[in-house]
Amino acid sequence: MTGRRFAAVGLLGAAATGGLAALQAPRRLGWTGRLAVTTGVIVLFVRDAGMVAGGTPSRLKRVPGALLCLELTTAGLASLLGTAALVRGSGPPADDVGPTRKADLRLDRAADCSSTLTFALHALRQAVYLTPGQGRLETGTTTAKDGRS
Repeated sequence: MTGRRFAAVGLLGAAATGGLAALQAPRRLGWTGRLAVTTGVIVLFVRDAGMVAGGTPSRLKRVPGALLCLELTTAGLASLLGTAALVRGSGPPADDVGPTRKADLRLDRAADCSSTLTFALHALRQAVYLTPGQGRLETGTTTAKDGRS
């Protein structure tokens, strides 16, 4: 296994771990965990937006291109929901089960689910890039010394 491939597998593991962390960090670490997860999805959103604006989907095969656009959408939603949950703060005490607390819990769950979906899509895209074709369209010419287009 080359160093480059080893690093790519490490990034895939980190991306998969992000999905688990998106569920656990806000519950275990509270506001700080929510901040960490929201920051992660905002970073993915900005990165994906830059890739889409730069025309990357047109250079990818159909499935990886669609996954990139879907990840951009879920990252945007997760960024908004996570930010709303952060702004809302810790909310009423846990023993309060009134309508306000129920709304807060729904917002938290929606933020957690959309963040987890974003990280899962990101991990799936990373897995596609580790396949032999790496998700790119064939151009007929090879430019890299390892034979990739």
